[in-house]
Amino acid sequence: MNTVVIIGEPVLHECFGVNPVIENQYEMFERIRQEFNSAELLVRTIREEQVAIATALKDMGYSLYMVHSHPDLVDEVTFEQINTITEGRSFSIPEICSPIYSAFPRDLWGYIGDTPLHNSKVINRRKKGNYGSVLGEGGKVISTGNKMLACLYNRENSTEGAMLRKLRGKGYIIVRIFPLATRRNDQSVPDEEIEMIDHIDLSACIVRAADGSDHLIIDEKSPFVCQGRKGSGKLNEEQQQRTFSAIGAKLEVTVHQVNPIMPYGLNIPQFFDGKVLMTQGEPEVESLLKELMGDENVRTTSVPIRAIPVFRNAGIRCLTNEYRVY
Repeated sequence: MNTVVIIGEPVLHECFGVNPVIENQYEMFERIRQEFNSAELLVRTIREEQVAIATALKDMGYSLYMVHSHPDLVDEVTFEQINTITEGRSFSIPEICSPIYSAFPRDLWGYIGDTPLHNSKVINRRKKGNYGSVLGEGGKVISTGNKMLACLYNRENSTEGAMLRKLRGKGYIIVRIFPLATRRNDQSVPDEEIEMIDHIDLSACIVRAADGSDHLIIDEKSPFVCQGRKGSGKLNEEQQQRTFSAIGAKLEVTVHQVNPIMPYGLNIPQFFDGKVLMTQGEPEVESLLKELMGDENVRTTSVPIRAIPVFRNAGIRCLTNEYRVY
């Protein structure tokens, strides 16, 4: 098997909207947003951050490819810099695919163990051993080895239920977690009007340590929303702790609760060789990962990744993926 690492194409035109933010990170996002008082400063910073991610991946020794599907939409300055870093290697995704996916390739496909999962909402492909499912939208799931934590709205529908049964029948351990509450502005809303996001990788990551043990690192203040027959509501602290304990037991992982200080600071990819890439500026998380994995397997970017999460609603893991050739 040959594995290459993919970085999304630098489509920056969507950077100026206001997306709903995970509730407990709202104030942090607003503080950072106010620092950028001009479009010029914002674009310059996002360019610097995306190039820093590409540079780190190259320095980690990976065969790095950049998605190139929408030449009319990419930021040419960033494209040229990353194209130099990748030595011109590009990865083509059909042009009909939205730039949301070509910029954030994590949401196109993923893997559990040796089984590929492609996002059935985007990729209409049937191939033996390749499973089409919303579980292929990588932000909804975090996994290591044969274990996956999946964020699914409401109860599993018939299609997803059948897919989960099929994957569990292959020996994979898949545990469901609740979606996260988001916030758009300073106004509070009743529970029944809470907007939710199902990209668990914005608040947690799973890594395999150097000794082979598995670890879930999760934001201790994650605002999970319980969904049941009687409506929705945020978990209280006791319910949250019970949920974390249950997930740890079912997935057979050690749960670490941390307090990230960077936006989407836990959006951390672990690559096929066990190494991770994370933002500069997260000392608690960096220390924990080095304790688990060894200093040589933890790489931080040369600059803190702050503008990409706040203005593109994404982190390092969102911008990257792996492609395996069997």
